[in-house]
Amino acid sequence: MNATTLYCDQLFDGERVHARVRVHIRDGRICSMEPGAPDPLANGDADGGTLRCHFAMPTLIDASARVLGIFDMPRLDGNPYELHEVFLCLMIYGGIGCVRDAGNSFEALSHLRAWADEHLPIILVSGGPVLDQPPLTSLWARRVDSPAEATREVARLACEGAALIQCGGNVTAPVLVAIIQSAAAHGLPVYVTARDASADMLIQPGIACVEPLAGLSQIAGASPGSVGDTVTTRMTNGASPRAVFEHEAQLHRWLSIDPHSAHADEVIAQWVARRTAVCPLLLALRRRIFLDEVINDPYLDFMIAVVPIHRHFRGMRNSFGYTIGRKHLQQHLPYPTFDKKRQRELDEAWARLMAFLVRLNAAGVRLVAGSGAPTPSVCPGFGLHQELRLWTQAGISALDALKGATSNAADMLGRDDIGRLRVGAQANLLLLDADPTADLCCLSGSDHRLMVRGELIDRMQLKTTIMRYSKQHLALA
Repeated sequence: MNATTLYCDQLFDGERVHARVRVHIRDGRICSMEPGAPDPLANGDADGGTLRCHFAMPTLIDASARVLGIFDMPRLDGNPYELHEVFLCLMIYGGIGCVRDAGNSFEALSHLRAWADEHLPIILVSGGPVLDQPPLTSLWARRVDSPAEATREVARLACEGAALIQCGGNVTAPVLVAIIQSAAAHGLPVYVTARDASADMLIQPGIACVEPLAGLSQIAGASPGSVGDTVTTRMTNGASPRAVFEHEAQLHRWLSIDPHSAHADEVIAQWVARRTAVCPLLLALRRRIFLDEVINDPYLDFMIAVVPIHRHFRGMRNSFGYTIGRKHLQQHLPYPTFDKKRQRELDEAWARLMAFLVRLNAAGVRLVAGSGAPTPSVCPGFGLHQELRLWTQAGISALDALKGATSNAADMLGRDDIGRLRVGAQANLLLLDADPTADLCCLSGSDHRLMVRGELIDRMQLKTTIMRYSKQHLALA
């Protein structure tokens, strides 16, 4: 039997922090936890099977990401899921032990689960394709134009092995009701993308999670209306920048909202009572609006390994490259430009959005952390760390932010085998040299260790693999 003893100055079990904890691990599982234990190294009682760290915690859960890599040129042979695998390598490297895939093909998910079982154990939870209505915004969407079609598609997804049902942002109220009712009949939770959705739609029993936070403006007090209508005048060059400019308009609507008004009280109370989760996806929102943040992301080299076109963002870090790149983006991935007045308005809208996030947390709404990777410049693994830091910048404590990526996310997924450290659980731990409740930046440190099923993972080997792909793609520039 493989046995290890771990001594931690502090241990976060997914709910609270304990001091001086000795953890006994056997055959990949935690067999005992002793808070207040004496330090075996200080007493000279340690043996070769004892590890020591300053802070231990569960591996993280990314509550919303799409596991895929995107080649920037056609491939007629080779492994079509090669960059998807690199995506999972980045997740593991960043301390992520579980991902809720936000929309993918069952073929890709089947391959990735088999690959993970053989190479790097990471849990994938998914409902497969997203159910949506036109205009479809994803290759991994299934069209449902009526309640009858929605009922049939939910039954089909259940037969295909979906763990949950995912609804796109264009689903109408009658279709959503049909999806929820059919999903309930199959014992499946429903995850809803909110795009200017009404309160009546998002307080339906059976909804496990709504995302993103910016799509809840009508609930927070905005008048009903189409986000798309507000951005039509900002389209240029005959391009179709709907997916980008929509995010700008979605944020801008918060400028007219009082985040503390009583308008949302009933919805918040319903979410608390039903344990409905909210996944804010703040980082993904900013990266679809603010181009400078995309270009200057510190993990851009890692992102190139998964979505090679990011090498062009890297090339925009000087004035000449920025000018050329901006023209290229206008045709392929348009970003809005702002005058000073518009920038001030967006900054104020962001402040109100953050105030509403803090209000949800204070009211007891279950907040779960998702990165939204691979949104432009949102790197798998590191993107989740950055998302948590945005929460704390809003005013949420680091401890509550960590719960959003551990126990809260596990509860949302209905899993009792992840997100918490307890006797009998798998020994999946992050071993850190600093306290993330004091500074979340330590989650992104290069020197932390990762234990999966009681075995330490070679993070340096993972980094070598990831950077090999990054350098190969940079060489093509």
